[in-house]
Amino acid sequence: MRPACLGLLVSAILAAVTARSEPIQILSLSKSGDLAWVNTNFAAGTYRVEFKHELTDNWQTVPGLESVVGTSSATEVPMNLQGIDHRFFRVLWLDAPLADSYNEFSDVQGKTGWQYGYALPASAGPTSPIWFNLFPSYSVDRWVVDENLFWTFLGRDTMHPNGTVTSGGKQAVEQWPVLRWTASSEGSIRVAVSIKDLNANGGNGVILHVFHQGAEVKTETLVNGGESNFELNVVVAADDHLDFALDPNESDDLSDVTQYRVLIYPQ
Repeated sequence: MRPACLGLLVSAILAAVTARSEPIQILSLSKSGDLAWVNTNFAAGTYRVEFKHELTDNWQTVPGLESVVGTSSATEVPMNLQGIDHRFFRVLWLDAPLADSYNEFSDVQGKTGWQYGYALPASAGPTSPIWFNLFPSYSVDRWVVDENLFWTFLGRDTMHPNGTVTSGGKQAVEQWPVLRWTASSEGSIRVAVSIKDLNANGGNGVILHVFHQGAEVKTETLVNGGESNFELNVVVAADDHLDFALDPNESDDLSDVTQYRVLIYPQ
């Protein structure tokens, strides 16, 4: 990445605007006028770059940058602005997700379509109405069953199951944390999922199961320290639900702290 060298643009103020998304981090604006930013979401996106001379001016689109396709990491584009004193810039994300498990995480069940629960897979399958149980308690920054009895929790970006092979005096019961999203309308959606086993030095990995209306549509197995990004195309009706359930793998919950994120886009 080119270093930030603003030249005539030394007083530039760089901003980022998104819809239902965390801000895009702008990295630099080079002397030759190349703007660099980071897409802080793991999915690719389309952006528009805008500028204005004075704070009270209206935003204008930079010619040629009406629709820039960015990757899931860094994006750098030539702006051909050398010697032109445009002092304010922003990057506008044009295809924000319908739903974002990270930014929309809440201590309120059902807010923006997200629910936080756990499954008892030994006693019921995913098509059973008793398979999904809402977490009974919210503790500081995560949903829990009972922190004294089980490891099971679901937070903003991490989750952990409980197993019959366990530790720390927890009960030997298999429980899967389940993140549920409910569609508000019918249509085709693209589901982007990121998952990573944060405990590389112990346990036997984890398995993520994705269900649409109780039917499994994806199984992703991670070894210790493994990670995966994948996408699914799903057609949903209003009130359909997608479940993202974390299996401790052979009911062994040792070292199973797992990072996750789910983004849902219209097709």
